[in-house]
Amino acid sequence: YARFLRPSWVPGPGDSWTFLNTIEDASNNIPAGSTVYATTGRRELAALRALDDCIVHCRIRNTTDAEFPLAKGRFVRRLNALPVEVEAANFAEWGVDWVVARNTGSGASSTELEVARRLALPVAMIRRPKQPDALRIETISEALLWIRRRV
Repeated sequence: YARFLRPSWVPGPGDSWTFLNTIEDASNNIPAGSTVYATTGRRELAALRALDDCIVHCRIRNTTDAEFPLAKGRFVRRLNALPVEVEAANFAEWGVDWVVARNTGSGASSTELEVARRLALPVAMIRRPKQPDALRIETISEALLWIRRRV
């Protein structure tokens, strides 16, 4: 079999990323009293419980009736990425001084990472888990070519 896995993000000029193995590790690296923007979604938010003295804005894609699980913070619903200038204004208004993101390599958090770069904010970047040994395909065109060769 083959595994479709987008290329990982890598820090560029002006980025200040701390690479971490788990979302829980972010709690140990973010200073008390910080204001955090988490792009990890609500399923992993409980792993940030140690950030109870921080304000956490957690981006989610879908609406939820669930109560926010941390002492301070809220869900921020974003179905699609906002323009960088708009998100930068939001970060400034909210006082965001840390970003937490999983290294998915997708476009989903790229706006927040660009904002972090522009505002010189540190990013707690959660590494991908170890991947099984398999052929790695990084683009849709590669995947289609691989399928055509087998059909």
